Amino acid sequence: MPAAWTPRPACSSLRTHLVTSGTRAGDGRHLRRAGGARNVATAANVIAAYCPRNPTKEPTMPSAYQLTLFSHLALGVAALGTYWVAALAKKGSAPHKLAGKAYLLTMLGLLVPAVPLSLRTALYYSAPFGAFLFYLLLITLTTLWQGWFASKFKRDYARYTGIAFRRIAWANIAAGAAVLVLGLQQRNLIFAAFSLVGLLGGRGMLRKAARGPAHPRWWLGEHFGGMLGAGVATHIAFLSIGLPRLFPGLAGPVLQNIAWLGPLVLAAIARHLLARKYLPASPPSPRAGPSALAASD
Repeated sequence: MPAAWTPRPACSSLRTHLVTSGTRAGDGRHLRRAGGARNVATAANVIAAYCPRNPTKEPTMPSAYQLTLFSHLALGVAALGTYWVAALAKKGSAPHKLAGKAYLLTMLGLLVPAVPLSLRTALYYSAPFGAFLFYLLLITLTTLWQGWFASKFKRDYARYTGIAFRRIAWANIAAGAAVLVLGLQQRNLIFAAFSLVGLLGGRGMLRKAARGPAHPRWWLGEHFGGMLGAGVATHIAFLSIGLPRLFPGLAGPVLQNIAWLGPLVLAAIARHLLARKYLPASPPSPRAGPSALAASD
């Protein structure tokens, strides 16, 4: 019975095998499958005929993790660019709307590979940090939801603050409370600080749903809040992951603290300035029915 076929070994392992074992004609089958002579006199002849003089490194297929990570990083760069195009364009203009839609779609695409990456972190690196990453996914999705649907339903406050709005609010409160407990257990300042985003943000959403619209341009305030919140997530990712890769000398605890907390502070300042410029300065109106106020364009 003929010997079972075995895969052809790599050149390096073949050299080692032939030289150390002194096998001669027995390994001629590798050479025959490669189109070489039937009879091999010496191990050196096998190596010379089978392997090139200057072998090139055989390409390796990227792993699923590498592909996922690359797509996440590439979409992150696209999100950063489209965000600033929308931010710098005239509000309500065609470039602003187009860049805003592109940013929203890019962010949604970016969050898809973020799910397995967060799961990988939880399973193989740090369970608390993996849980925190899933929390970040939730609050980022919340800001994108607010930014998009506030504009879409700007003439229908009741529809905007419907059942989905309230469920998202409660999900943020529950997740924020869990992250706060986790932050206290881990003595992690960033966890504790970011837990307030879900706790206070969810509470604020429930209050808005109960009180009704404060003024005719309520949708613009919601849109600003949502897009600024999404921008916080975009810039945190760039400052904590992208920037240290571009400039390794900047990596360290100082940059990490700035990366995580700095965008929050800047977003709060930006929202205040945008509210002064685009939103009414009058105090909130008394509680009104869901359809009491029509949105202004």
